[in-house]
Amino acid sequence: SAQVYSNLQNPDHQVSRKTALKCIVALKLDYLDASLLMGIGGYNFDWTDKKDLVIIYCLMHNIFDWFTVKSLLSDLADFYLS
Repeated sequence: SAQVYSNLQNPDHQVSRKTALKCIVALKLDYLDASLLMGIGGYNFDWTDKKDLVIIYCLMHNIFDWFTVKSLLSDLADFYLS
């Protein structure tokens, strides 16, 4: 959205991790570029976090549809809650 774009242009605005991940998926970045972008935002991928592993899997397998990514994350949550 225009507001997100405006916030990204503001050097004083800290982008949330969720927004950074959405941008990574929308831009269809590979894992290395995604890691660089996360680092710029002050974040990183945690290879011990199952949610991050789902995101990494999606990046490495060219799954860039946000609804598919969210569905995989939801399936993961359902698996651990059942």
